[in-house]
Amino acid sequence: MGFGVFLGLMLITYLNLPERQIFALAVVVGCFFPDLDIASSWFGRQLPFGSWFTQKLLGHRQFLHSLWVPLTALLVLDYLNFAILGYGFFGGYLAHLFLDSLTKKGAPWLWPWLRIKGPIKSGGFEDKVLFIAFIVGAVVLLVF
Repeated sequence: MGFGVFLGLMLITYLNLPERQIFALAVVVGCFFPDLDIASSWFGRQLPFGSWFTQKLLGHRQFLHSLWVPLTALLVLDYLNFAILGYGFFGGYLAHLFLDSLTKKGAPWLWPWLRIKGPIKSGGFEDKVLFIAFIVGAVVLLVF
């Protein structure tokens, strides 16, 4: 989440995007969306039936943690002339997948064929340090 907010603010700051607030909201939704597949996540608790159903049907860090979901959303939203939503959602989603790829459990970018794993324990010290660093970076972008 921290990386997604940082990424969204960085893109809004340095790119001349129309409808900045809509783009920022789409980035945040994209950051949270992959965790719809776990009922105990913050996003999952906001949509309890949807997350329970998704977790039972797909499992955590499976299909929803792949590139297929944001790519499909981007193509559909672009086709419907909501490209700013599609690109924001896509960017936030990729930020989530990138950081999950740094963890030991990894992310199945090309589910079911390719899972990328890293050395960091989810919820561990390094994970928390990264989160704080990105939040500080987001605050710096907001202030300056």
